[in-house]
Amino acid sequence: MKTTHTANVTPVVRIGGISAVVEFAGQAPEFPGVYQVNIIIPNNAPIGDKIPLQIENGGALTTSQVTIAIGQ
Repeated sequence: MKTTHTANVTPVVRIGGISAVVEFAGQAPEFPGVYQVNIIIPNNAPIGDKIPLQIENGGALTTSQVTIAIGQ
């Protein structure tokens, strides 16, 4: 039986500056030490090849320049 360990605090995720819905945040099943965040990309998120993705957890922001590609 797999157990899922959710995060104590749900992170804030922004895509192109727009808040995304966080469906799950916690330990990835079967990958010890890996933290997984599942989100829903907002309908009004910008479209492009290098859209900034920012994760804020407990007041700390991501420090690297993470981007994702979003198409129509």
